[in-house]
Amino acid sequence: MRTALIFFLLYFGFIGFIDAQTKEYEIKEALLSDSGILIMLEKVLQIEKNCSYYNDSLFYKVDIYEIDSVKDSIIIKFEPDDDVRSFFYYKEPIAFMQYKAHKLFFFSKTPDKVFTLSNQFETFIIDDKYEVYINDSWNQYYFGIVRDKFLYLGSLINCRD
Repeated sequence: MRTALIFFLLYFGFIGFIDAQTKEYEIKEALLSDSGILIMLEKVLQIEKNCSYYNDSLFYKVDIYEIDSVKDSIIIKFEPDDDVRSFFYYKEPIAFMQYKAHKLFFFSKTPDKVFTLSNQFETFIIDDKYEVYINDSWNQYYFGIVRDKFLYLGSLINCRD
């Protein structure tokens, strides 16, 4: 009886430990307000295809910043990664979008400038069992939207090897 009780406690303690190492996120799907972001993404993918790390299913973090000093303007940053956990490490994305085989995760305080949130969502189960390696050597692409004009502002890093 005592052996069975010890086995029972160990078994459920282990299951609880395993379960505690994963987190579940329900992220709403983004509906684009303008096709301009797809034009930006195509530009990013065109450049990325020349990078040694590129594959057709990279994840992209999309940060959207408003510029207070310039009316009707925002900055959009695209940043690739092959480990989706890095996007959930600091903050939960407010939306996602599937484009070809890529998933884009959006971070913004004012999403209505670029997209709206649909009622559809996807569940992402993120495994926290291993430490997330934050790799800052991925390329970062910057675009601006100023009074409905799209501008490619450049990138910080050229294809890492």
